[in-house]
Amino acid sequence: MAEHFQLPNKLGGRSLKLMVIPTICNLKNMLIKLVQVNEDSSQLRQWEKRSYKAYRIEEIKNEILYSSEAKRKEIIRKHILAGRPSEFGASCLDITL
Repeated sequence: MAEHFQLPNKLGGRSLKLMVIPTICNLKNMLIKLVQVNEDSSQLRQWEKRSYKAYRIEEIKNEILYSSEAKRKEIIRKHILAGRPSEFGASCLDITL
C-alpha cells in the first residue's frame, strides 16, 4: 500500500496554498538576461524583475555573475537554504517545491 503524504499548510512561515504564482521566466533565463544588460536589473522585463526579486538576487548578484553556471546553482541553492522561506517571493518557493 502506498504511503500517503500531505504537505503542511505552511513552510517556514510561508503559505503553500495562498499566492502561488506561475511564472513565465525561469531563473536561468533571468540570469542570462542580467549578464546581457551588464548587471543593470532596471533593464529587466517585468517578469524577469519578479524573478530577480523573488530569489533576492541583489544579495548575491556579484557572487553569481562572476561564477560558472554550475557554481551559480550551488550559490543560489545555499542562498535559498540559508534564508527563511517567508523571505523569498512566491515564484521562488513554487519552483523550489
